[in-house]
Amino acid sequence: MAISPDRRKKAVLLFLWAVCTLLPLLLALSAPPPLARDGRADLSGLDLSAGRPVYLMGTWEFFDDRQIITELWQDPVPDALVQIPSYQTGGPFLKRGSYRLYLDNCPPETQVILALRGMPAGYRVYLNGQPVERSGLVSGDASAARVSAGFRAEGSVTLRSSRCELVVETAGRALPGLSFAPILMERDAFLAAYDRYCAVSILLFGMGVLIAAAYALDLFLTPRSGYSPAMLLAMVLFLFKGLSGHGVCAPLLGQVMTGGYDVMLLLAQGAELAAWLILLRLDYVGKRARRRCSKWAAWSGALSVLLACLGLWRGSVHWWLAAGGVLWLPLTWRTAGFLRGPGTEGWILEGGYLLLWMGCLLSQMGYAGLLPQSAQTCFLLGLVLFALSVNVVDRRRMDGIQSEALRTAQMEAQLQRARTDIALHQIKPHFLHNALMSIKVLCRTRPQEAEQAIYDFTIFLRGNMKALESPRPIPFPEEVEAIACYLRIEQIRFRDRLHVVWDLEEEDFSVPPLTIQPLVENAVRHGVCQKPEGGTVTISSRRTQGAILVEITDDGVGFDLSAVEQSGGIGIRNLRLRLKEQLGAVLDIQSAPGKGTVQTVTIPWKEHPT
Repeated sequence: MAISPDRRKKAVLLFLWAVCTLLPLLLALSAPPPLARDGRADLSGLDLSAGRPVYLMGTWEFFDDRQIITELWQDPVPDALVQIPSYQTGGPFLKRGSYRLYLDNCPPETQVILALRGMPAGYRVYLNGQPVERSGLVSGDASAARVSAGFRAEGSVTLRSSRCELVVETAGRALPGLSFAPILMERDAFLAAYDRYCAVSILLFGMGVLIAAAYALDLFLTPRSGYSPAMLLAMVLFLFKGLSGHGVCAPLLGQVMTGGYDVMLLLAQGAELAAWLILLRLDYVGKRARRRCSKWAAWSGALSVLLACLGLWRGSVHWWLAAGGVLWLPLTWRTAGFLRGPGTEGWILEGGYLLLWMGCLLSQMGYAGLLPQSAQTCFLLGLVLFALSVNVVDRRRMDGIQSEALRTAQMEAQLQRARTDIALHQIKPHFLHNALMSIKVLCRTRPQEAEQAIYDFTIFLRGNMKALESPRPIPFPEEVEAIACYLRIEQIRFRDRLHVVWDLEEEDFSVPPLTIQPLVENAVRHGVCQKPEGGTVTISSRRTQGAILVEITDDGVGFDLSAVEQSGGIGIRNLRLRLKEQLGAVLDIQSAPGKGTVQTVTIPWKEHPT
């Protein structure tokens, strides 16, 4: 049995939701246990020469408000044991501190890279009391107390003994502490991995910038085509987070910010939270998602801010993870809403939301030390996939707009052809010949009547020509004038055989040109004039509740309506098309052989008020 398109959309969206929900949990549960415990890390059994990074996460010794080496403190007793990665302990206004970890069973004479990422405003790294090369910007005097801003620590060191002392001094302006645990890695392997990381980060960030720039250009060129300034703002905020926290961009941006990396980190997390609040409340593909998610977005945003404040106060980087995890609830709510009724583009955009969220969460897990630092590229990858989903939705929507415009143009062309066909249908050579011959006879016998007949014939022709030019309805009295001219011309031929009764109670409305006149002509030609004794044509108009009725009644010979409609004539079909498209009106014809004909046009009054 074939699977319907809606079921396929639901299956894809449900699969993405399951992957985005389970993958971060599986990665978090499979994370190795922290290597550092109680201020010591045992490196026995670890082959540094294999090129695999060793993450020094875990419990470090912490010296509160002391730079134990730079300031030559002699007291070796730490104030506390803290979890790395972390920020400060105590209060949020702590400005500096030192972290110490003893490395046991180091492979002697091994050259490694000691690397840190995302350091606070000021730091310096020491191994066995000696500063690590390129590990921060300090004065030339190693004993100076000032620690300046820096953003990356990496330098070649040689583990010359089986036990080494690693000390990191920090002096932050807002968030002092170690946001990343140091990494030990074989030098050549580290440089190759770092080059790959930078290349991927720059490539993904550049793709995000190009997609956002294209969106901004579309928004500027076609502001009324559905492109959203709020969506563009959300993209820019996400790009700011990517610029401030990934690859080689963070050091460049940090040099122009007085607060250093710690302030930049706060701004980046705030930008991400603001972008999510915009996205969750954005009515981009319909009101369904916004109705079902706006309240959850507000509550989840408030809860994320609360968790962030608590995390900052308690000195933990895991508030990143908690704040991002809270967004799972409104995203699940949105996904459930679209699973109940996925729209044409809605499921694509929801998939982009889920992939972006998973990228953010995996990146935050990398910040928190639960995943390798290269997981930070997941955010940029998720951002690119989300931007591509928005691009696909935009392209599909624009294709729909263009298709609708094409259908409208085709309909207008069809209506114009219908107007032309009807007008040409009315000016038949047979009718022209009879009218002109009748006028010729009148010119010889009754000149005054001939003059009126020529005037009526002119009005009749003008009404037909106007139908070719006018795409809009005309006042009903103008149509009545053309009908009266036609009937007077026909009465020249048929004399007493053609009787006309006017019963116009309502005239203050509009009709498309040449819509009532063909019905009168049908009553004359196919009705009363087919009877030897002739008959009567009655034209009436009246207002009923919610509609205006225009009726053309004759007591002629009648006809078989189904046979006429199947004969291929264009008159009835074109009339119904024009009445429906321009007025929303309905043409009803009741006729039977020998019983006359009633032709009724029902025009909704609300669409044509007085």
